[in-house]
Amino acid sequence: MGDLHFVGAGGAGMSPLAEVYARRGVQVSGCDLRDSAAVRRLRTLGVDVRLGHDPDHLQTAERVVVSRAVPPTEPEVAAARARGLPVLHRAQLLGQLLAREPDSVGVVGTHGKTTTTALLTVALEAAGLDPTALVGGEVHQFGGGARVGSGVAVAEVDESDGSLVWVRVRGAVVTSLDLTDHADHYRDLDSLLRTFARFVASTDPKGMVALCADCPNARRLAAQAPGRVVTYGVEAGTYRGRILRVQGRWSHFVLLREGRELGEVRLGLPGRHNVANATAALAVGLERGASFDVLREALAGFQGVRRRFEVYCESPLVVDDYAHNPVKVRSLLRAVREAWPGRRVVAVFQPHRYSRTRTTYAQYADAFADADEVVVTELYPADEPPEPGVSGKLIADHLRHPCVRWIPELEDVVPLLRRTVGPEDVVVTLGAGDVWRVAQTLAQEVGR
Repeated sequence: MGDLHFVGAGGAGMSPLAEVYARRGVQVSGCDLRDSAAVRRLRTLGVDVRLGHDPDHLQTAERVVVSRAVPPTEPEVAAARARGLPVLHRAQLLGQLLAREPDSVGVVGTHGKTTTTALLTVALEAAGLDPTALVGGEVHQFGGGARVGSGVAVAEVDESDGSLVWVRVRGAVVTSLDLTDHADHYRDLDSLLRTFARFVASTDPKGMVALCADCPNARRLAAQAPGRVVTYGVEAGTYRGRILRVQGRWSHFVLLREGRELGEVRLGLPGRHNVANATAALAVGLERGASFDVLREALAGFQGVRRRFEVYCESPLVVDDYAHNPVKVRSLLRAVREAWPGRRVVAVFQPHRYSRTRTTYAQYADAFADADEVVVTELYPADEPPEPGVSGKLIADHLRHPCVRWIPELEDVVPLLRRTVGPEDVVVTLGAGDVWRVAQTLAQEVGR
């Protein structure tokens, strides 16, 4: 294993991979355009992460790692190719890592991957299985997206560019499948399903695949699995989480296995989608011989993932979430409405990417039905160049909602909220960009 250099080392999928390799003794370096908590965490491990792009950053690198966000024209990438250094996609390196693990679980799907991977890791850790984990978000219980252990490896596997076919695991969890994202890569739903079918078919015959029974598209993959298949969900499944009640942010549900009640579970996340995610973690843990009591205690103590229903303050209740497509927005706001039925809900949405906005804007029409007021800001472009006629206003103009405000600049949103939000209101910031800054600032200025 030669020295590794990560271009975009602070990325959600890159930093956990860099951390695992660094903790296992590989010489790792990296670069990123901006400083971040992920970059600072890598530096505490002795990883030399520099800001900006420069061929000099390669230093002793023998292999260069990139993600889909890194264009081939980046100076380090161009220099690496000129020197004849291998340039690996992140998923190729993840695949190499997992291929060396005797036991592994890959969590895939278009919704719920990060939370499910985090829940599963925390559950398996409590059960004494000492997992190695790679999560595409900062898990509060271990301060980042990586955990290095000696047992089963648990990895969130990204589907956005089809690169999941480079990753082979012993077992898998498939959370849900639809085409609300990644229309820039997949022509249609069938092409998406074919890619996931290849991933499932590549799992080990001695492994297990857990499919979400609430998602018809996920259920369709059962025939592709070479080994044991179990299903899970809220409505049906080998393992079913039957919701009892939601009290604020706490979901209470009974876990059933093949129709038999195992007991009640408490989860500090509201919403049917989160109960389904927790049920997936319980299913995998139980299938691996873990005690139900140990698993449910672990889930009750789950501290969450940054930007996944992250509460900034209680009065007003200010919540931030990564929800960045119509399905995620709708599910999140429905969960908020069910958890706090009598309170006014203000949603602040920052659309993400020009390509995503162009292909999905019409699907947002009714996505905000559970909010009393909606604020839409200018979109967060990520790494994309502007597209004529595409902006956040495209979504604002197509919402079928009685109270929509178009406020392009994030810095203009907080003054509005400061004037109009009361102590019993719920403010939810949504999006994959930097809209969390609104939640943070509002909580600092008016939160109690």
